[in-house]
Amino acid sequence: MQTHYDYLVTGGTGLIGSTFIKSLPAGSTVLVLTRQKHPKRLDKVTANLKLISNLNDISDDTLIDHVINLAGEPIVDRPWTESRKQILRSSRIGVTEQLADLSARLAKPFKTLVSGSAIGYYGSDNGTQCSETSPRGSDFAASLCSGWEQAATTIRSERRILLRISIVLSGDGGMLAKLYPSFILGAGSVIGDGKQTMSWIHISDLVELIHQAINDQSMEGAFNAVAPINTTNQEFSRVLAQNLRRPLLLKMPTIVTKWIFGQRSDLL
Repeated sequence: MQTHYDYLVTGGTGLIGSTFIKSLPAGSTVLVLTRQKHPKRLDKVTANLKLISNLNDISDDTLIDHVINLAGEPIVDRPWTESRKQILRSSRIGVTEQLADLSARLAKPFKTLVSGSAIGYYGSDNGTQCSETSPRGSDFAASLCSGWEQAATTIRSERRILLRISIVLSGDGGMLAKLYPSFILGAGSVIGDGKQTMSWIHISDLVELIHQAINDQSMEGAFNAVAPINTTNQEFSRVLAQNLRRPLLLKMPTIVTKWIFGQRSDLL
C-alpha cells in the first residue's frame, strides 16, 4: 500500500521550518528530516508528523506532494574555517542533492518544490538594489547560495520556487534572539558606520510566502523574500533599542568587526 504525505520538510526543526509546520491545518501529513528525536520547536503541532533522520528511510513507492527545503547549519554562528565551510556546503547543497536522488527514485515527481536560498546570493560588495535578475556575487556566501540553488534545479518537481531569504525577524529566535541579550543590557551597538542596507522579512510574512508559493501555480523560479522597504543597520539598531527602552551608545568599528568575525563580517 502506497504511503502519501502532503509535505516533506527539511530543516523542519529550525525557526522557519517549525513555524511553517505549525501553520499547517490539522490533519496534514508531514515528513520532517531532522536529527532531533524530540524537537521542542514542534511541540503542540496539530499536523501528523513523521520524523526521519535520513532520506533513504523513504520507500520508493511513497507519494509526496510538496517539498519545503530549508536545511542548513547556521551561517554566522562559528568562524568560517575550511572545515566549517564544508559543513555549511554539506548541510545545504549536500541535503539538496540527496533530495534530487530521492526524487529520481520515486514514481512521481513532487508537485511543488520550495527551496531555500538567501540574499547572500548577490554578494556583500553589491551596493546597488538587487532584483532576481541581478548577477550573483563573488564571495563565499554568494558561492554557497549559487551551489544551493543549482542543486535544487536537479530535483524532479512540477514547479520549483527558490526563495532568497533575507534576515528573518521573530520573537522566537533568529537574529533578534542573538541581539536581545546585549541590547537589554544597554550594550547594543551599531556595526561599522551603520549605513549598510539591511533587507529583512518578518517570520509571519515569510511563512505566508511559502504558502503562496505552494498554492499559486503561476509562481516559479527565484523570488527575493524581503520586506518592500529596507532599513539601515543604524536605524534598525535605534528602533530595537527604543522598543527595549535601552540606550544605544556604542559603535563597533569596521576594523573590530573584521577582527572578531573574520570573513563573516562581510555578511554583517
